[in-house]
Amino acid sequence: MRTAVLALALGLLASGCSSSAPSGASLSGDPLSKTTDAMIDHLVRVSGLVNEDVGVELLTKGEYRCAAGRLIAEFGPAVVDDAFSQVAEPALFDSVIAGWAEAMLKCGDFRKWAASFLVEEVEVTLDVELGHEFFDCLVEEIPEDEARALIDEQVFHTYANPLYDKTLRWVEFGIHVPLNFCAPEIAPVLGALKAAKGSGS
Repeated sequence: MRTAVLALALGLLASGCSSSAPSGASLSGDPLSKTTDAMIDHLVRVSGLVNEDVGVELLTKGEYRCAAGRLIAEFGPAVVDDAFSQVAEPALFDSVIAGWAEAMLKCGDFRKWAASFLVEEVEVTLDVELGHEFFDCLVEEIPEDEARALIDEQVFHTYANPLYDKTLRWVEFGIHVPLNFCAPEIAPVLGALKAAKGSGS
């Protein structure tokens, strides 16, 4: 899942915004009304469709509104409009998309996303089936900062260890604590990982 759900969401958001407005036109449909409020409302509306498409509530409407406000405060409504209408220069488009990702990281509570990601990763890595109860438990138990660290890794690839060391990352991020609590049957495996990390092996 290295491509990450959020990366998919960014792509869907860009395509959703571009499809809602003709090339070269304002997202509002009126070249003279590139207002901050209209732009924020549009981004929130399209982002809600992204939640439906990926099947996970990445952010709430309020969190998307926070992120949209940050993005527009950084770049201005006209630049954001051009970027999501796909008429901006490639470098500027990339900057706006990166800014959108960073704004979402600052505004969002990604515990549902992190739980969804971890259910898949743990099941594949440890060859177990954990299911919906495990997911629901993780949503409640994963601290926001740990969920944020995980999604930051997936979006910006900040974790330097090789992929085969990803289980040690669970310990480094502190994720082993909610994993232990929500699935006691895998606690011995996670305990061994913690011991290995503590011994420096």
